[in-house]
Amino acid sequence: MSDEHAPVLLPGGGWRLWEEFALRGPGFPADGVLRLAPPGLAEAADKFGPGSDLSGAEWEAFAEELSAAAVDTARHLQHVAGRPRFQAALAWQNPAVLRTGIAPFLRWTPGVDKRSSMPRQREELVAHYWQRFCVKNDTIGFFGPVGWGRWNPSAPHAVTVDAGRDFLAAQEVYFSGWAVDALAKVLAEDPELMRWIPPRRMSFVRCEDGAVQVPGRPAQPVGELQQAVLRHCDGTRHTAAIAAELDLDPGEVAATVGELVRRRWVAQRLEVPAATHPDQALRRILERVPDEPARDRALAKLAVLERGRDAVRAAGTDADALTAAIGALEADFAALTDSDAQRAKGTRTAPCRGLVYSDARRSATATAGPALLEHLEPLQLC
Repeated sequence: MSDEHAPVLLPGGGWRLWEEFALRGPGFPADGVLRLAPPGLAEAADKFGPGSDLSGAEWEAFAEELSAAAVDTARHLQHVAGRPRFQAALAWQNPAVLRTGIAPFLRWTPGVDKRSSMPRQREELVAHYWQRFCVKNDTIGFFGPVGWGRWNPSAPHAVTVDAGRDFLAAQEVYFSGWAVDALAKVLAEDPELMRWIPPRRMSFVRCEDGAVQVPGRPAQPVGELQQAVLRHCDGTRHTAAIAAELDLDPGEVAATVGELVRRRWVAQRLEVPAATHPDQALRRILERVPDEPARDRALAKLAVLERGRDAVRAAGTDADALTAAIGALEADFAALTDSDAQRAKGTRTAPCRGLVYSDARRSATATAGPALLEHLEPLQLC
């Protein structure tokens, strides 16, 4: 085994690290927040302690300096708010803010228009997001992409970082799993489609010695027909296929499956497995449906959302195009599912989960050597 792939052991034994580690960092320069603190203003304020004269010339000079700093900071925040990449990041986080907060803030003129409560709130809003984008180690979208590093026991330095050629090595737009689940729920209302969805025996159900056993309940005797059908409900065969294998009437098998579903021993639902690409998983399920009209109806609805997702991906970091594409996708989703296009999350910066999300991998990589391991030795105390 080469040194590069040797086990990464902490000094003193007892702990082993994964060979690879996540390289986290913000998507905007960290020093971007420093401009929000006017130089010298804090020192000027320190002159005034308890009991200081707040009516003399020094205080008037400080008040003027404070007012000028407020105007200067507001203008800087407007510069930040007008940056295309900042607006694109906001479009992913909370697109409504661009219309309700950013647009009116950019129309406001610092030093001329009144600095009332609303402009101050919008300043705070921009500052809040800007601080997050600059100094919070997110792993979200292009404004907090995750990178990857590797431990190398023979590396000469504690940490070596390779910035890579570009900022991002890869970027993709994915559907949120809940959005595809919502579409599947609507598709499941089509009985012609559901005829071809394979029934699946519940994991806690056992069929042995002519009886069905369910945890916490006495064994329940069942007939030979129900036993045979139950054993074939493995989630891979639809009822017609089960009937063909058992050489039984399809209608009789369908009725038996319905009874097993009512007894909650079998589930026959359009279930989308948890996956990175839930839309692709749903498409594979639908494409196996032999009933062409039912299959095409379902695939047509899925295609509407797929085209919307593709438009969001094509918008890139163009905030206007991105906001329009997300809005169009949300409208299509609401029309297809008769439900909200956003899922409540309950946090201040991202109050809802959207239909799609952006994930990116930064080009930067890092190599960590044994000198860094020495700093982790206190983990032995755990």
